[in-house]
Amino acid sequence: MHILMFGAGGVGGYYGARLVEAGYAVSFVARGRHAAAMTTHGLQVRSQRGDITVDRPNVVDDPAKLGTPPDVAFVCVKLMQTEEAARQLAPLATAGTAVCSLQNGVDRDEVLARHCGSAALLDGTTQIGAAIAEPGVIQHTGTMANLSYGEPQGHDSARLQALDAVLQDTAARTGGFEARQSPDIRLDIWRKFSFLAPFASLTARHRSPIGPLREASKTRAELESLIAETVAVGRAAGAALPDGREAEVMKFIDGLPAEMKSSMLHDLEAGKPLELDWLTGAVLRLGQRHGVATPANQVIYDHMESYRNG
Repeated sequence: MHILMFGAGGVGGYYGARLVEAGYAVSFVARGRHAAAMTTHGLQVRSQRGDITVDRPNVVDDPAKLGTPPDVAFVCVKLMQTEEAARQLAPLATAGTAVCSLQNGVDRDEVLARHCGSAALLDGTTQIGAAIAEPGVIQHTGTMANLSYGEPQGHDSARLQALDAVLQDTAARTGGFEARQSPDIRLDIWRKFSFLAPFASLTARHRSPIGPLREASKTRAELESLIAETVAVGRAAGAALPDGREAEVMKFIDGLPAEMKSSMLHDLEAGKPLELDWLTGAVLRLGQRHGVATPANQVIYDHMESYRNG
């Protein structure tokens, strides 16, 4: 199986390197200094689950330059780059490549389907702390690395079985992550989103790690409102989020390291474009579509809108 990682940052670089470590053919779409470093010095992964160096990664700046279409393309770019990625992946999808997003949002597949067709799409989600430490180097923080994937409608398929076999084999050979074929991948995506969107919104708005925010009564109440709205929107959108999901999210957040920041806060501090429209903005869009009020998220969006382009 030939796998394309569209994006070679924390997620694409980490999982792509693990697949190479297990002996699979992997290509990376990357650009700029990171791509140049990968081509010149290889791709390095630093991880408590085992360091890796991919000496000669196959790096392209455009998937059209690949000799043959890959079997699966994982979309691992920032959400604001989804449109560009979808346009470039469209010819591969037409040729039979399955397209599977590992991005954070809940409505990224609408963009991918518009260009690649819904029949080409698989779906996925991951829990991992990984980022580019310097060009050509991925730093995996901690040991968490979980990958879930499935057909969007929950059915089984030959392509899903083939991908599952590769990922399970890679996980077993390398010890680098846990792989799970999901019977309801949309629920898994919403489970993650019901934590991620409120967490990102609150920490970015207040420019603070989570510790002080969950301790102060005012910002804790704000966090609870953000979670409640996001869960309500998810249920209205058809995700079978269980009763008590709101309390589960709060319990999870209470267990996070006090110094933990969201990637949106890291991007804000670095002056980079934000995934605001795909996280907080998605709660607003879907809330309006399904008739769910989202005033707490609206406050966040109004406060952060001027920073969304960096």
